[in-house]
Parts: sequence; structure tokens; C-alpha cells
Amino acid sequence: MYRELWVVVRDEIRDLIISGELASGDRLIEDDLAARFHVSRGPVRTALMELERVGLVVSSPRKSSQVATFGPDDLDELYELIMGIESFGISRGVERLDDATLQELYGVQESLERAEAEGDRLGAVEHDLDFHRHLCGLASNRRLQAVWEQLSDQMRFVIASVQRVDPAVATKEGEHRHIIEALARGDGEAAVAALQEHLEIARARMSDVRQAVGSSETDESRMGGARVAPS
Repeated sequence: MYRELWVVVRDEIRDLIISGELASGDRLIEDDLAARFHVSRGPVRTALMELERVGLVVSSPRKSSQVATFGPDDLDELYELIMGIESFGISRGVERLDDATLQELYGVQESLERAEAEGDRLGAVEHDLDFHRHLCGLASNRRLQAVWEQLSDQMRFVIASVQRVDPAVATKEGEHRHIIEALARGDGEAAVAALQEHLEIARARMSDVRQAVGSSETDESRMGGARVAPS
């Protein structure tokens, strides 16, 4: 399948951000990235613009682009939006939920658990997102799904950041399975409650990660260290 060059570069940079090789605050210098990926600056510039649109990169007219940093307010807003969207999906879709859709959810969860067992972190992140994409999709609302997709890269970043500290983040204490089991019973209220509990726990884990990262960055700044995009 043909993909435009800037799309390939965007995906490469996004994977570096999600994996943590490019960390929050790292400078993204067009010349360095172009040399790394053996392309001209044009595809890199377009890729960075797209990553800025989805919230993974920030830039200013006088400074180079940087990997986005998620503060407490950013995380709260993101989780509140995701919680609202997926809760609506569950509430609207639980009455028409069929066995095939339930089996899809179980299948995604099993793929997630298998990826984590194999140490495939990026794969686990994708399966985790796919699970939540299915919850949103229960509403069968195209515009709602489009909003969720716009937020998915930020969720990728958040989940991966937590996962590097807690590899079992997505399946801890069967959080996803509690949601599926409630859906299987046709209990929309219990499914929404399980989802909200899961997301609240995930948000708390992210706060713990931020504190750990903040301490690390403080130690680094005392030593005069600075991170730049690796070449």
C-alpha cells in the first residue's frame, strides 16, 4: 500500500515519541530528523505539523518544535473527554450489543495480554487503544468516533508513558475484563462504572509517572544536562 513520504516520516517520529526514545520536551530539529530518515526537510516539516495538530508536538515561531509535555490540567482534560465519549458509547450501544461484538472485545483483550506477556510494548499500546476504540464504536456515531480518533495519539503517548513504569497498566486487576463482563450481562451502568474506575486508576498512575519524571528532570537540570533529538 502506497503511503506519502511525510506519512512514513510522521509514523516514524510518532513511534519514537510513543516508545520514549524522544521524551517530553525534546527538541525536534528538522535538519537532524531529515538526516536521520534520509529525506529532505519538506516531509519532516509536514510530519511535524501533523503531529502538532494531534497534540504530540508543540512549536513556536522563534523556536524549534518540541515533544509535547502533558501537565496535570492536560491529563485531566484528556481523561475527562475520553471518559465522556466512551461512557456515551457504552450507554448507547449496550442494548444492541451482540455476541460477535463481545467476542471482538475479548479477542482484543487477549491480544493485549499476549503482547504484554511477550514484552511488545508498542503492540500492547495499540491493542489497548483498539479496546477503547471499540467502546466508543458501540454508539455507532461517526462524528463521535472521529473525535475519539483525534485524541488517540495523545492517549497513545499517555498509555506508553505509564506502561514504561508499569508494564501491566492496561490489564491490571482485570480492569478491561470487568467492563466486558458487565457488557455481557447487559448492565450498562456497571460497564460505565467499570470504565470510569479503570480510567481514574490510569489517570492516577500517570500522575505518579509525572512525579517520577519530574524528579529525574530536576536531577538532570542540576547537572546541566539537556536532551535533544537523537540522531
